[in-house]
Amino acid sequence: DGGSLQTFSSGSPFTDLLNKEIHVTLCNDGRPVEAEMTLWDGPNNAPQKVKTYCSDGSRNRFKGTFSGSGTLSIENTGSTAYPAKANVNASLRGSTSHVSRRYQRASLPLQGPQGMKTRDGALEIQGGGTLKTWPIVGPVQSATVELMSEGGPLDAVVELWQGAANVTQVAEIHSQDGYLRPYSMEVDLTGSDYGTSTIAIRNKGPLEYPIIARVSF
Repeated sequence: DGGSLQTFSSGSPFTDLLNKEIHVTLCNDGRPVEAEMTLWDGPNNAPQKVKTYCSDGSRNRFKGTFSGSGTLSIENTGSTAYPAKANVNASLRGSTSHVSRRYQRASLPLQGPQGMKTRDGALEIQGGGTLKTWPIVGPVQSATVELMSEGGPLDAVVELWQGAANVTQVAEIHSQDGYLRPYSMEVDLTGSDYGTSTIAIRNKGPLEYPIIARVSF
């Protein structure tokens, strides 16, 4: 329900905790979804945070993947009239999840920012509020967004634009280290009555911290 907080622990069944992923899906029966998610690595260390808004929790579900092990807290920051369902599971990076296999094959941070830059659809986004957009044309069911940095903090906003001046999904993302802890999300595009869709990514960090973003669909 709105205002409630739930926590989920991924445990530590693997030796390499940074080679683990936590997959989160938030949805409801078609009402707005607003939530804040924090991945905790100890009592005072939050290496990744995401704040999201979805205008329709049935057509535009939140589906995000956090990097590393730890305890994930999810707070429904919306109205008490807008409950949401959360599904959380953990896996080794590259194993089966709700994130598409085209992301899984290329997600290991060992490939690094330079490797990501060479893949189709990847762009470097300078800091200081620089905005890049990816128009989506044709019958596309979903798009995968990947974000990483060369080791600096990652602060970005991902938006889904559908129709004129209509933002149907927003995710504000923070990662302490965008190289060791990249972030990805899958954006639903099915059932759109708006015609065209655009994914917009803004780098909120300072100029000295560029990020690398890739959108595939």
